[in-house]
Amino acid sequence: RGCNWKMTDTKFDFSGSNPPTDATCIVVVGKKDHILSENLIQQFPWIDRAIRDRMVADASVGNSGTNVSTYSTVEGSLVNLVFAILPTKCSRVNSPFQPHAISGLM
Repeated sequence: RGCNWKMTDTKFDFSGSNPPTDATCIVVVGKKDHILSENLIQQFPWIDRAIRDRMVADASVGNSGTNVSTYSTVEGSLVNLVFAILPTKCSRVNSPFQPHAISGLM
């Protein structure tokens, strides 16, 4: 939705400690309360807190989740910053990790 994916150009980095220097799109996946937590800013200090708060606070998640995106600068480069917000509830037969919602948001 927010990014044009090309598997040959996609790199996965789960550390988050350093800003990705060659990324054109950064996707953060999680439940709304986790995305709005201070832990996210501590783990990813290059994400602007004010931008994150404005984008995520009023997002309507629903049963399938939602994503919100904007363009931001990271280390002087323009990137598409996407927050993929997972639904807060899942049925008892679905995994709490909610892979069905993640695949739908990507």
